[in-house]
Amino acid sequence: MKIKNKPIVFLSIFLILIILFVKVYFFSKIDKAEISFFAFDTNVLISLYEESTEIDYSLLLDDCKNIVDGYEDLFSRTYEDSELYKINNRENSKIECSIDTAFLFFVSKKFYKETNEKFDISVGCLVDEWTDARENAILPTETAIKTAKETTKNINYNMTFLDSDGVEKNCDVIFDEIYENIYSDYIDKLNDLKNKKNYKFFIEFIGMSKYDFGAIAKGYVADQLKYELKKWNINGLINFGGNVLCIGEKPKNKKYNIGINKPFSNGEVIGKIGLVDETAVTSGVYQRYVEIDNKIYSHILDTETGYPIDNELLSATVVCKNSIVADVLSTTFMILGIKESEIYVDELRDSGKDVRVYFVDDNYNYIEY
Repeated sequence: MKIKNKPIVFLSIFLILIILFVKVYFFSKIDKAEISFFAFDTNVLISLYEESTEIDYSLLLDDCKNIVDGYEDLFSRTYEDSELYKINNRENSKIECSIDTAFLFFVSKKFYKETNEKFDISVGCLVDEWTDARENAILPTETAIKTAKETTKNINYNMTFLDSDGVEKNCDVIFDEIYENIYSDYIDKLNDLKNKKNYKFFIEFIGMSKYDFGAIAKGYVADQLKYELKKWNINGLINFGGNVLCIGEKPKNKKYNIGINKPFSNGEVIGKIGLVDETAVTSGVYQRYVEIDNKIYSHILDTETGYPIDNELLSATVVCKNSIVADVLSTTFMILGIKESEIYVDELRDSGKDVRVYFVDDNYNYIEY
């Protein structure tokens, strides 16, 4: 039997194949494995695309939670067995600690100097006063604020380590090079050090200031999670309560679309940004605050005044490669305000740092810088 109208038949087959391709490519769904839990005083969501049949995603997500829990046991100000709690309630001036805690103190000291003392982890006593204020809706007394404020701007601690020969050296010897890559591949270099060396770390403190990792710890932990997950060549998303970190890209070479919330709204989005293997961290006055006598008091504190920040900024979102940097800068920009932040961003870019910033001011203007 002869087939007539061969061109029409072939065209029909071709169209069917095109339709099947479109359905498979655009409408096939790649499953996601997810885990959500509460840590570091926020909700954590980790989503991984199940693109391999050789990976136990459930087990991997459990490992991720264990990693986060382990770091919370180091960095929590309220867990009595944590390293930071022991540091804040120290009886001796010199404290032994993990390499992770030592590194956060080292990085915090660096950013303190680079931000003209705006980023300050020695804010623990002020944090205590304003945490009580939020919980009880009662302002701290002027005396309490003055006393707490006197303990800030105390980053004059000395950091040392014992090398494999038992020789005590300044931490600058091993941490300076890692910090120089804080905007690029610092986490790889740090973990190379963690995996290869068996050093003991010490911090010697001056005075009795209390320290708080609230504006740096989540970023660091998110970077560590990404480091572990990239070993498996996995794509996914880490949402750490305002800290969003993308691992690779979405399936089919698509960007992750991240929404920036309109402050004080019920989840309304005021702006969107596309990310590929980047992080976006938002700090805002609306995230944790208390309203007393019709005035909003945020959780972001200005050590110059001892009070929560009071400027034109409602939120600042920083996009860059590493979450530790975005975490620090988003808080710093909130303290600086828009004009000083723009000057700082220009300085970073002039020095070759890849940083994008998105502000929302008190008139709800969405500003890309």
